[in-house]
Amino acid sequence: MQTPVFRDWRHMADRAKLAKAREEEDYYKHRAQEVHRRISFLENSRSDIVGAIDRLKWRRAELAK
Repeated sequence: MQTPVFRDWRHMADRAKLAKAREEEDYYKHRAQEVHRRISFLENSRSDIVGAIDRLKWRRAELAK
């Protein structure tokens, strides 16, 4: 009679572990998406930053004259 009870407990524990694993998977997927968005933003901003640096260097050279 105890065997079904232990089997049920084990089943509940397995379900809890599965639920926790799915939550962790969702969390890490969300974090990966955030990092990917941040990388894309930085890569897309690179040309603007390089252009601003070039303009500032040109301006500094002009002011130094």
